[in-house]
Amino acid sequence: GTATTSEESSSELEYSLNGSFHCSNIHHDAIHLKDFNCDFGLTTEEIQLDEITAGIANGQITGSYHQHGKDFGGRFSFDNLDIQQLFQQTNNFGQSKITSQNISGQLTGAATVNASYAPDGSISKKTLWMESDITIHNGRLRNYTPLIQLVDFIEQNKMLSVFTNEAELREKLSDVEFKDLSNTLFVQEGQIIIPEMSIESSAFDITAKGSQTFDGAIDYNIGFNIFEVLRNKENGSDKGRNNIFIHMYGTTETPQFEVEKELIKLPDVKLPSILQERRDDVRDNHPNESDTELEG
Repeated sequence: GTATTSEESSSELEYSLNGSFHCSNIHHDAIHLKDFNCDFGLTTEEIQLDEITAGIANGQITGSYHQHGKDFGGRFSFDNLDIQQLFQQTNNFGQSKITSQNISGQLTGAATVNASYAPDGSISKKTLWMESDITIHNGRLRNYTPLIQLVDFIEQNKMLSVFTNEAELREKLSDVEFKDLSNTLFVQEGQIIIPEMSIESSAFDITAKGSQTFDGAIDYNIGFNIFEVLRNKENGSDKGRNNIFIHMYGTTETPQFEVEKELIKLPDVKLPSILQERRDDVRDNHPNESDTELEG
């Protein structure tokens, strides 16, 4: 790469370093980046990485990164990432509630992130704020505990169990496939917020929204057509209408369920001022890119 430096200070060394960087392979724990490239700018207090490109999990990422002290942020795009490999390389993003053994598919999208580093060098989960537009192609969710326990709830509910083939439903929910799933996810104050979305899956078609914390606390609301779910999907009556809503809450290990009359309102998503400034910069520099409307 190339670099220029300047240093002058009456009390301590100050520096400014600019250049470009390339590395064919970067390994950090299980993470493997291929053909990493970026332009960089370093000063005593700041790090700026632009024009980042790299291969990861059989896909490609591009973006930019800025750090001032322990605070950092960035904007990244990702294309055709293998979700199972991504979870494997990141050690399931530091959690055990949904792992590479549960989920697979191809991930495409973009994310804006803002957070701070903790004293031990890890990302402080309480400071993490992220907005991510994602699409999962050819997705698959296997042996996900809350879905399996949903069957237990239906079996115990007198109204629902009358129509249920529990063995068939349990088999369907133990291995759910979906062709395409798109949504905008938010992370704030230690929880992931999932706005309302429609999912056409191999088990049944549902409307869902909710939130989940990094510690495994869940609060989801699921709507589906009772005839489509409990009888034959192809021959069910009132196809397309959500006439049963189930509130799933508690934890991923011990979820609880209640039948509701409608989808429950999600909490507002608050946009930190630094993120608003960064989104304004993106809008000014890329006027054709659409923004997601946020409440608050």
